[in-house]
Amino acid sequence: MKTTIYANYGVLAHEKQTAYTVRPHAAATLSEPVTVSIPESVNPCTNEAGEILVTLDGTVHLLSEVLTNAGDKPVIHWFDGKGYRTISVA
Repeated sequence: MKTTIYANYGVLAHEKQTAYTVRPHAAATLSEPVTVSIPESVNPCTNEAGEILVTLDGTVHLLSEVLTNAGDKPVIHWFDGKGYRTISVA
């Protein structure tokens, strides 16, 4: 699934990192849209409110809850009960 997320620059406590979010961050100095592909392996879909949902290890999450960065790249990051896992969404 292709979708647009936002690369936010200058966010407090993340000044030297890119903070990725599903909407522009209110405290960002600059927010720019980035088109990414969410892997089909996480069964991306939308709910009635238009929010993107992903299924990770059998549990449904809002993309906004699990979207973060690894270095300067957007990733989905979650705890599977044993450890943290990461999937790229570039």
